[in-house]
Amino acid sequence: MSRVAGGAVLALLVHLALASCGHNDAAIQGLKATGGILDLGGWDFDMKGTVELSGEWEFYWGRLLHSKFPHVEPAAEFINVPGIWNGHVIDGKKLPGEGRSTYRLFLRMPKQFQSGGGERLALMVHGIGTAYSIFINGSPVGGGGRVGESRDSSIPGYRPAIYAFMPGGRQVEILIHVSNYHHRKGGVWEKITLGPEPMIREGRDRRMARNFFLFGSIFLMGAYHLLLFALRKKDRSYCFFGILCFLIAVRILVTGEYYALHLVPWLPWKTVIGAEYISFYAAVPFFFLFMHSLFPDEFGDKPLVVVVIYGAIFSLIVIVSHPRFYTHTIQAYQIATTLFCVYGFIVLARARARKREGAYPFTAGFIILFTAVINDFLRNNMLLQTGYLVPLGLFAFIISQAFLLSIRFSKTIGAVEDLTAELERKNMRLLDLDRMKDDFLAAVSHELRTPLNGIIGLTESMRAGRRGEWSDDEISVLEMIHSSGRRLSDLVNDLLDFSRLKYRDASINLEPVDLRVIVDLVIGLTRPLVGTKPLQLINEIEPGGPMVFADEKRLQQVLHN
Repeated sequence: MSRVAGGAVLALLVHLALASCGHNDAAIQGLKATGGILDLGGWDFDMKGTVELSGEWEFYWGRLLHSKFPHVEPAAEFINVPGIWNGHVIDGKKLPGEGRSTYRLFLRMPKQFQSGGGERLALMVHGIGTAYSIFINGSPVGGGGRVGESRDSSIPGYRPAIYAFMPGGRQVEILIHVSNYHHRKGGVWEKITLGPEPMIREGRDRRMARNFFLFGSIFLMGAYHLLLFALRKKDRSYCFFGILCFLIAVRILVTGEYYALHLVPWLPWKTVIGAEYISFYAAVPFFFLFMHSLFPDEFGDKPLVVVVIYGAIFSLIVIVSHPRFYTHTIQAYQIATTLFCVYGFIVLARARARKREGAYPFTAGFIILFTAVINDFLRNNMLLQTGYLVPLGLFAFIISQAFLLSIRFSKTIGAVEDLTAELERKNMRLLDLDRMKDDFLAAVSHELRTPLNGIIGLTESMRAGRRGEWSDDEISVLEMIHSSGRRLSDLVNDLLDFSRLKYRDASINLEPVDLRVIVDLVIGLTRPLVGTKPLQLINEIEPGGPMVFADEKRLQQVLHN
């Protein structure tokens, strides 16, 4: 258990370290917008870096206001950014997810911007749901999708992007139109970051490099394990793990900054969000299929069926329904996934108690992954303001499992080599036994030939020496004994020939043979076996027919058989 505890501590430390990377100096110093105003008068971008535009923004529900900058009017409502407007109370009523609104924030800039000077700044906009337009000091600078006042006039579009501008004075107005008629959540979901344009772009490039590194590493890991499965189809863990890696790799491209839209700008919004949900809904059953393949005795079949059916149903819902509906299913699936993970910990506890191979490395990786998953669940529901950690948690888990599977594959190869060597030893032993058998047959054949030759010789002498003293029946019996002796002698010779065949040393004596005579001879030897049975052996080969080219003794052998 000490190793498990150590893994838990390591997971917690990794989680805290990564989560802290999501905060900048502004968050640490408690710099927040209040009453729709963010005072940056004492902020030094060169010394302190970028700043998150978090806190209270002016909020105009149901209205798409146009800027009257520099003239301002007081706002009746304020809302926290980042956040969603779902459940926000106005006049005693909670707001639904669908609707439209205007967000506005005033920035009081540092002194170097007071006279219209200073460097070029930029906004890094992440997730706004699901269509938005941004205006700075009354001028449009960009957006995603098309903002509308109804479902028909609004077009959703995820466009995390950088918008550069010149402040132009001590005060800057940021106004954002937002509409949502296609998702369960509406509002400015993710943080908006302000800073010098080079600094903003450098931060975006670092994140992109990190995420593409994760994508490439996980994708190649998936391809590698599917190749292992193609080479060794008996072990399905490679297949499940490879598919899991591909789903994770796809998820990296369709979440966060939606790099899939950078690679394929014309991708429809519905396709992107569908891939986002399916990559999660399908990854869960494949993960537990992988766990079941590693620990089949500890992971029950019935719980596995529940997980697979649950994932299949939710994935099917994504395929056949509209995002307006299936985005409401995410929380139910998050709860179910948490319960599945709890069962996974029970399975791993059993595996460790039974000292199953790989139980400890799997547990350590699973703790890291579970911590990242819970963090993202809370982040997705706006209960935490950390970064999304699942890609990093999954990468750490995949590395640990790839190491485990590599060990298993190495042991499998070692076992195959051992079995191959054992098989070679067995084959050598069989060859030795076969050689002993051949030697035995040869010895027995030689021993049998002597008495058989004696029998054949005696019968020939008896027939030739006192031929006039034998009756016809006695002569017939002597001929039968003589023919049978010859037959047995031929069988003994066949045993010797069989041994020679194995060593390619057998000889065949081909010569013209009268087939009718051979058949008569075989029938004569076989007729006593008929006895009183109502059978007749008839040779229907015409006399005087053509000769055949064959080995007479072997032809007799075939006919006798």
